[in-house]
Amino acid sequence: MTFFARLLSAVLILSLGAGTALAADADKAKKQAEVRKAAHAALERFYKANPKLKNDVARAAGYAVFTTYGASVEFANFLAAID
Repeated sequence: MTFFARLLSAVLILSLGAGTALAADADKAKKQAEVRKAAHAALERFYKANPKLKNDVARAAGYAVFTTYGASVEFANFLAAID
């Protein structure tokens, strides 16, 4: 195999890898945006239920919004196992 053929092969392989990485980054960014949107919606529901929370969250060093999906599934599996 000539030097040019090896170089061309390396460039093609690297370009395919870069294209895959860019697609993965776009998918990751989309998922992150969906999570941020859901977290914002959850906070808005809490603020509506208790307006004082908005000030408390704003003054906090940080906050986290958790999903109960995984816990619910594990709990359901536990209940099914003991049934």
